[in-house]
Amino acid sequence: MRPGELRVIVIDDEPHALKRLGSMLTEHRDVDVVARCRGGEEAIDAISAKRPDAIFVDIFMPEIDGFGVVGQFLDDDCPEVVFVTAFDEYALRAFDARAIDYLLKPVRRERLAETLDRIRERIGDKRSGDRASALENTIDELRSARGGASVDARRQDLWIRHQGRAVRVAQRDIEWVEAEREYVRFHTRDTSLMRRESMKSIEKKLDPDMFVRAHRSAIVNLSHVVRSHTVRAGYRVLHMTSGTKIRVGRSYAMEITRLLKLDACG
Repeated sequence: MRPGELRVIVIDDEPHALKRLGSMLTEHRDVDVVARCRGGEEAIDAISAKRPDAIFVDIFMPEIDGFGVVGQFLDDDCPEVVFVTAFDEYALRAFDARAIDYLLKPVRRERLAETLDRIRERIGDKRSGDRASALENTIDELRSARGGASVDARRQDLWIRHQGRAVRVAQRDIEWVEAEREYVRFHTRDTSLMRRESMKSIEKKLDPDMFVRAHRSAIVNLSHVVRSHTVRAGYRVLHMTSGTKIRVGRSYAMEITRLLKLDACG
């Protein structure tokens, strides 16, 4: 690789760790540290704008942790991900199983060099979709290893790229989510935003106390359902705050009826 060809972003809320890792990376002639971020929100904006080849992200950060940052970029263009962590060897097995690299704090120069070699080898790999799926599975495993952090993650705001920038969307403001082939569309009262992700994947990230599947292609926010009725054909229709009408699939009708405390015939 030519000097400066490998573009990386370093993300850590600890200033000393951020500075140290950034400096260690710049010791390699072919590495260009294009951004150093001290928080998840800043990192999401930087990744969207810079489109790096790889990111080095600390797992434990306030507000938006490393998992939350990476979760916004699980698509065909996702960068190579290196988690910086204090996990023990038992938890780290998940990384090896998914061929995703990690660095234990404090980071050693020899270990960092090995990581960079792995990244260089994978930059030309076109199987990014497979890596994204593996990365998502790894995040789920590691959240479980943290002792239930996955539940908390399902109550966080979502970050959605729109017109080259990352837009923060509170889950409570999402009226419903619609499947559009390999994308999902988030409908709010005022606008709609798309993200390349499956319905199955996004359902795992939504607050289960707030959202429920209404159809194979629709997930609704229960707080935005203003009315419901059953048509002559026998299926239920939900009326949303925006005026949108969503048909409930027969296999989801019982759960919708239970959650909304509706009369099964009404």
